[in-house]
Amino acid sequence: MRCAVPGRPTKPASLRDRLTLQRNRLPPTSVVERAPKDPTVLPLATSLESILAVGGVVAALPRDLHKKAAALQLDPTTAAGTAAFWMCGLHATPAAHAFAYDTATELHATSGIPEEVDWFPIESTYGAADVDADAYELASAGGYAVQTHVPLGTLRLGLEAAGVGAGPPVFAAFSSAHGVDGGDEFLTANSAATAAAVAPKEASPVVDAHLVTAAPSFLLADLLHERDAAEGDSFRKVLVPELEGTIHQATLGVARQLRALAERRILMLDVNSTSIGFYPKLVVSDDGETLEATGYGYESKTGTVTKGVPKVAHFGAYATKFRPGVVAYDVDAAYASAVLSLLASTRAVHGVRAMELLQFAVEGRDVKGVAVPEPDLPEAFDRISLPAALERATPHAETFASALVGLGQGTGAVTAPVAEQLAAVLGGERKEDAAVLHRVVAATTGLKAPDCCVFAHRCEEEDAEVKRVRDALAKVSM
Repeated sequence: MRCAVPGRPTKPASLRDRLTLQRNRLPPTSVVERAPKDPTVLPLATSLESILAVGGVVAALPRDLHKKAAALQLDPTTAAGTAAFWMCGLHATPAAHAFAYDTATELHATSGIPEEVDWFPIESTYGAADVDADAYELASAGGYAVQTHVPLGTLRLGLEAAGVGAGPPVFAAFSSAHGVDGGDEFLTANSAATAAAVAPKEASPVVDAHLVTAAPSFLLADLLHERDAAEGDSFRKVLVPELEGTIHQATLGVARQLRALAERRILMLDVNSTSIGFYPKLVVSDDGETLEATGYGYESKTGTVTKGVPKVAHFGAYATKFRPGVVAYDVDAAYASAVLSLLASTRAVHGVRAMELLQFAVEGRDVKGVAVPEPDLPEAFDRISLPAALERATPHAETFASALVGLGQGTGAVTAPVAEQLAAVLGGERKEDAAVLHRVVAATTGLKAPDCCVFAHRCEEEDAEVKRVRDALAKVSM
């Protein structure tokens, strides 16, 4: 994977540099098994802040892994229920890949669970009676990823997305303020913690958290970059049709996840190619002894990429959840806005052809733009059809868009003119010069004047700044 945020180089790995490494002082093999116990896992009974403030750990697993499929608090009397346990384990294990989502949040990922990792919790940590042991092992075998400095609002969205399967499973989330405390031993996951570890600690203000999830095989940005690279390579150009077909088909899965979030009243107004990760869906192969990945994959310059299914990998500053009492919210308007944002950012960074592949998929057209006969459309296509969603959203366009004013951070927040432009698009005024969410795209891509005209024809010449960004992205490897 690459650092897919234009103009921002990969930052130093905070788990290795900013925090103190304990690998030499406290290696992962120095474990102590004390009073093993069957953990008690409960749904969140108090506020998320209060749990994290005292060094507690929360998690969220989808329904195919956990029967309750809700945000859970891990047992604070076991090692895996304390932030120090997770921090020790993460410090002791190097990440295989790292890149930056934005100026604050980084992702560090492994390719599979390394053999030397003996700290990663097993299914009993999450309540043996409620967890499918086989499903948990398959969900975690592909590796884990750590997002650092995740805002609490983003964490809440990630927990809910994980519960409904739109996001990757969250194995743990904890405050970065409760790290390694200088202990001389490292308890295994289900060991009973010492009295000092579970005693009430002075609550510290929680600003952000570390989030441990399943690891993605690749990002949508990587797939789009691979298509660009193949198109410019005389030897690999033959792969372009296959890559375009994969992008087109994978977009349907992306659309279903965005729709699922919209139905949960979660709006992804800044979704882009770095927000979507493809996570390995492992199954037991025919020989009964090995695992194989299913989903979407492609041939890169370095070899075959592990297949994966699309999920929302990151919630940015423009993602939010609307309370049930907000009458301005409309599911179709929210879904259409998220798809339009993805199309706009894709056009701005990856070019018009890349955007067309996504757009054709949600419009019921094939890779070449030819309408697909209705009997051949995917099942329940009306649910993810962009034209159908726009038509249903038209009566709610103005009230919905007005509720978005102020969303975001600082100077990049949604302004009234940006909301009005979105309302016009949702309302049916889809002119060629309509720059969809240009302020949002500018803030998330680093482009000063992004091309967000989703409904404009293909430009003959590529803007010099866009070409610079695309060339830079193609050279930066994660």
